[in-house]
Amino acid sequence: MKKLRSLFSGIHWMNHFFAFVGTCVGVLLAFFLTDYQEKRNDKARLSKVINQIQLEIEQNKGILETHAEYLRKQVKAMESIKPLLQADTTIWATEKEMNTIIDSFPEFFIPEKKTPINDSLYEWRGDMNVNFNMPGLSDIAWGNAQALEVLHLVDFETSYMLFSLYKFQDYLKAEASENMELIKNLFKTPEEEGGIFKIIFGDYYRKIKLLNALENNILQAYEGNLNNLEERY
Repeated sequence: MKKLRSLFSGIHWMNHFFAFVGTCVGVLLAFFLTDYQEKRNDKARLSKVINQIQLEIEQNKGILETHAEYLRKQVKAMESIKPLLQADTTIWATEKEMNTIIDSFPEFFIPEKKTPINDSLYEWRGDMNVNFNMPGLSDIAWGNAQALEVLHLVDFETSYMLFSLYKFQDYLKAEASENMELIKNLFKTPEEEGGIFKIIFGDYYRKIKLLNALENNILQAYEGNLNNLEERY
């Protein structure tokens, strides 16, 4: 026993204690600083991604607002012509009725020939402008957010809203692409199969009316997401 005591008698226990405590504190501090730096980096990455998404949504919103207004005018123009459209795809209207259509929608219908039916009524033939140019809606910022793997840092509600928004946007793009194909086919249809006007008012009219409704809905989704991001981030 005395021999055992003599072995430990020269050890400075207090120094060892403080050294041990110092080592533990150093390790814990290193873990803390590493964790703090990682969280700080994550916060910076998330802030950058959120700013990019906000900017992208704002740009898409501006683009779609212009296009939705263009579609709205097309729908209104076609609704004004629809009651005047005859079975043989000509338009029967008075001078006043046709002038109202031309004044309200100058770029939509361009009359080229009119044939008197009676003292006030005319048969009108002409060109209808059905050019449809769906603007590009970006999803680059959203793709970057997924690639950078920062979406796990976003709260569930925000993540769900953004995911739904871009899914809805993809659906709108697909519908617009289908509409472009419809327009191309309009000009391939021979007159003896019903005429271009009949097809326009059958298929194209319903399609652009649906697209206009979809665009108005996605505009509301844009606004909702922007407000949510502003409030939370």
